Amino acid sequence: MYAVFLWSVDVRRNIVILVTNLEKLILNESLVARTIVGGLLISHDIRRDTCLIFHLMNEEYSMIFRGASLRRIYPDESSLGGVLRKTFRAIRSSRHKSSPHTGVIVLKRGFNDLVKECHGAKYWVANTGEDPLKIDLAAESINVFIPMDVDCSIVQKSLREAIFKPLKIPLAKFTIDQIVAVVQLLIDWRLQKLG
Repeated sequence: MYAVFLWSVDVRRNIVILVTNLEKLILNESLVARTIVGGLLISHDIRRDTCLIFHLMNEEYSMIFRGASLRRIYPDESSLGGVLRKTFRAIRSSRHKSSPHTGVIVLKRGFNDLVKECHGAKYWVANTGEDPLKIDLAAESINVFIPMDVDCSIVQKSLREAIFKPLKIPLAKFTIDQIVAVVQLLIDWRLQKLG
């Protein structure tokens, strides 16, 4: 129902961070802010082609940060604090869909619904898998699922059935903000090589 809205033509990169629950995000607010900055900020502008999603597995909510709609992001973590707190409150209010801030959407949906909405190249970050330097850029969009604290063995069956491929990035060596930045840089590097 929301597929056209979320995976629209202007979004080429969809980065989905899988989180157990809202409390995990609240306890790691500064890490979440760094992840948003690392995933959406480039030089002095916002990556307009990127949609960064935190999917809460237990609550079945997605916090969506659409680069195409966000007004501004600053490199410091504190400037995102207010936006994050408003977003957390929107999830707690248990509404089906809301927009607590420009470019930020809170949407109630299950993991399998999220997976079904993905089109184009589909990956999940794992300790073993495909060479990240060979990310498929021919597809209309690139979807990368990254576990923050979720055991991927729980979701692997759904991802494999939806033809997601494991992308080899050693999870234990990096924090989630670093993994998101690495994924963005790898895609940038591949685009530069092709261009």
